[in-house]
Amino acid sequence: MINIVFYLIAYFLAALPFGLVLARLFAKVDIRSAGSGSIGATNVLRVVKESNPALAKKLSIATIALDALKGLVPLVVAKYYFGLGDSVLWTMAVLAVIGHCFSPYLL
Repeated sequence: MINIVFYLIAYFLAALPFGLVLARLFAKVDIRSAGSGSIGATNVLRVVKESNPALAKKLSIATIALDALKGLVPLVVAKYYFGLGDSVLWTMAVLAVIGHCFSPYLL
């Protein structure tokens, strides 16, 4: 049962669109409607740079860091605090990639 909980955590945490959230929260722009339309760090930089270049760099770096951490943190917690095995960790990693690429929060 604990495996299923961690699978869900890995998927739904990785699905968080940090680029979209940060740009909307701090720069008050919807990056999906400008630039390439992507929610990634490059489009955050591209779109926010038009109105605030200094903020654009900070938000794009924060997007990269948070995107990396949302995949890493659940794996570290599962391995070192709960002692889950490699097969569970690999499944979590795959689900994190799927969640990142196909976010249910963007529907």
